[in-house]
Amino acid sequence: MFATWFLQRVLPFTLTLLVGSLAGGASGLFGWSGASERAETGVLVFKERGRRGCRDRAARRWTRAKKSTPVVYTYEPNTRYTEEAMRRGVTGVVRLRVTFGAGGRIERVEPVLGLPYGLTEQAERVAWATRFTPASEHGVPITVTKEVDYVFSLSDRMKAGL
Repeated sequence: MFATWFLQRVLPFTLTLLVGSLAGGASGLFGWSGASERAETGVLVFKERGRRGCRDRAARRWTRAKKSTPVVYTYEPNTRYTEEAMRRGVTGVVRLRVTFGAGGRIERVEPVLGLPYGLTEQAERVAWATRFTPASEHGVPITVTKEVDYVFSLSDRMKAGL
């Protein structure tokens, strides 16, 4: 009784699972399917050794695709208060929309939210002087636009001795 139940129910399921696993693993190993899909999703990619157009499967090897990375600041100068803004006690946030180019240069700076007495211009000066490593997508540098806040606070300046 147990033997017939096992042969009818468990054995076909186990064999199907085993054959499916082997077929899926073999197709991934030999590149029958999924090599281009994997390159788009950034999981694993075939990388050819030697010259272009190599047909030998043994010459291929698996490598991890490069992931996407954000913009990384390498240098950003300090903001400076203008004399008029300091005398009047102006504090607040200047928000700028900055376009970080794929070539490693700032391409565009435009104010979104500003402050009077030259503080917006000071924030723009800092944005233009910023150095950075560009963002990348799958290892390729890309242009990114994001909003950056510059905080002007007199209490922080007093503590820092500026």
